[in-house]
Amino acid sequence: MRKIFILSVLLSIVSFTIAQKWDGTTKTPVTPNKNIYTITNGAELAWVAQQCNDGTQDFKGRTILIAEDIDLDNHEWTPIGTADHPFKGNVIGNWKTISNLFISGTNDYVGLLGYARGDNDNIYTTIAALSVENVNIKGGIAVGAIAGFVKFLAFDSCSVIGGTVEGNTAVGGFVGHCSYVATMDCFAKVDVTANTTYGGGFVGINDTSNVRMYIHYAFAKGKVTGPGTNGGFVGLNNNKIESAYTVTNPINGETFGGFCGENSEIGKFDNCHFCTSYSPGIQGIGKDLGNVDVADMLGNASVQMMQDAFVGTGSGSGLNGADFGKTHWSTDFKSPHPRINDGHPILTWFYTLKYDSTASITSYTSAINIYPNPIKNELRIKTENIVVERVEIVDLLGKAIITLKSGFEFIDVNHLNNGIYFVKIYTNNDIITRKVIKQ
Repeated sequence: MRKIFILSVLLSIVSFTIAQKWDGTTKTPVTPNKNIYTITNGAELAWVAQQCNDGTQDFKGRTILIAEDIDLDNHEWTPIGTADHPFKGNVIGNWKTISNLFISGTNDYVGLLGYARGDNDNIYTTIAALSVENVNIKGGIAVGAIAGFVKFLAFDSCSVIGGTVEGNTAVGGFVGHCSYVATMDCFAKVDVTANTTYGGGFVGINDTSNVRMYIHYAFAKGKVTGPGTNGGFVGLNNNKIESAYTVTNPINGETFGGFCGENSEIGKFDNCHFCTSYSPGIQGIGKDLGNVDVADMLGNASVQMMQDAFVGTGSGSGLNGADFGKTHWSTDFKSPHPRINDGHPILTWFYTLKYDSTASITSYTSAINIYPNPIKNELRIKTENIVVERVEIVDLLGKAIITLKSGFEFIDVNHLNNGIYFVKIYTNNDIITRKVIKQ
């Protein structure tokens, strides 16, 4: 079987302009265009936070589109959304970066987003293609870089790189506390401190078991410390985590594990890995009430995690496993390219973004062209020398929204909600998958 890559979308519009610095006080109103709020600077993003937090609007059914890199310049940031006034909109990061995020104090529900949620596990919101860099965040309960508390929400291709996240309980490098959350192709590289309990390199508390909404294809790297229960990836796990790894140095606590601090009776793991090089004798799970199979929680030396075999091919081995032909993981750069993750695996979209920021989505031996991307009204598929048996468009949870055995050259997508989708092309040999965004 040919090796298949899920290439990132929107790379052709990545810009390299210097982000405008926010002054810490200005809030600039934004006028939507067809329910899309285009954000170009910190003042506009701060206005979104103000509108949500004072109850003016929750942005339900609307999309926040980040159109430029944003530098918050280490001014005090007010998280978007509170427990009384949750943020209910979508955020499309457009592969842009929000940098120098600073939050102090002991408030609960702290992060770029404070408290965000959809309506239920069938009507969820999406945060996609967003990067946050250089964070300095402190709070109380539910503290994370991307978000403090999230429910009925899906993350796709998001990252946190550099800085510190500190709080009391439910503290994560990516998210503090998540419930009914689907996470795909995301990572966090920050240091985490949980001053009370449940600190995790990626998520503090991963809550509420659900067969469709869980964390998969993710990694965490950095320190995880505190006096209570901590894990290199997750502090307390009540849900499923699949195809993930963590490299944590150091990690400590009254109860701690290389991957998970405490796993409940309903917590599950599949193809998860932790590093043993920095804490000899460390176990993957500090306290396991779920009787996890040893084959699903594996310890590896750091050098082992740099091997091609650890990444796998997508045909049943390594991190890529056997998820219907999609390849989520790539090896880190090799000579002559400088490594960007200390030799440990990186996600395919991140590899493509760093390797060639002008890469086209047309890359499957020049045999398939899927365009435009992002899409608005119509998706077009052009193939050469490939026999196509059927085409599916699926959502982040893997549900097929559109299935066609013919007439797939021009697909009407007007009825699709804004967000991230996968186009799956079934041929006589392979399943070719591409990620697209609907605006």
